[in-house]
Formats: sequence, structure tokens, C-alpha cells
Amino acid sequence: MTIIAIDYTPAVRQQAGIGRIVRGQVQALIETADGLDIRLFVTGHIDASERNEAPLPLHATPLGERTMVRLWHRLNSPVPRVEWFTGGPLDLFHATDFVLAPSRARRKLLTVHDLAFLFYPDAAMPGLQPLFECGGAAQH
Repeated sequence: MTIIAIDYTPAVRQQAGIGRIVRGQVQALIETADGLDIRLFVTGHIDASERNEAPLPLHATPLGERTMVRLWHRLNSPVPRVEWFTGGPLDLFHATDFVLAPSRARRKLLTVHDLAFLFYPDAAMPGLQPLFECGGAAQH
């Protein structure tokens, strides 16, 4: 069985846009992909209604999203890793919204939904600028 973790944070925090895309992708995987053990990873506190609305159990970090991003990207900390919350080794980790959390998954996938910042950097939200500057090369 292939074990994958998907960053479901946008699906929980955003009603439209990336949140809608992530919810749709996960639902499509559930309906069509036999042989997958899908684990939904979320940064930050999850309340009962969010847990009830999710199509699978949510694996949440004890610290909020902003704190986790600061740990991972401003302090360049390799921990905590996604596997600490999702229950063990992963074959694939899909980061769905700009931030690739630390993981020892065999493969990692980062989706960037909007590349306008490459052509119009002044139009990007100022808080995102450090993320654009610390990008790394893809691993194939």
C-alpha cells in the first residue's frame, strides 16, 4: 500500500480558491485511487466541526500555522517533520500551498497555484516575499 500525506490546511482554512481545489483533489483520490493510504496533515488547531467535515481523519500539529512556518522557514528547522503527526514513514508528501514542511517522504510534491508573483513581484503580498526567495530546485 502506498502511503501519502496531503497538506489539508488550505482545505480547512479557506472556503474558496486553493481550499476548494485541495478538497476536490482529496475527494477525487478517495473515490478513484485504490491502494492508497491517504493521511490529511493540518498545521494548527482543529475544532470538532472541522474534524467532522473532513473526509478522512485530520492529523494536526499542536502549534499554529504561523508558528510552524516560522520554525521551518525562518529558523530553517528540519523538525518537526510531517511524519511525527501522520503516524510514520511516507511514500509521498504533497504540500498544497507554497510551504513544503520538513518530511522524509520518499517523494515530495509542492504545488504553487499562482505564478503571477514571478512576473509581477510588486503585486505579491509582502509577507510572502521571503518564501519566494528561499525556493529550492525540484527533485526528480
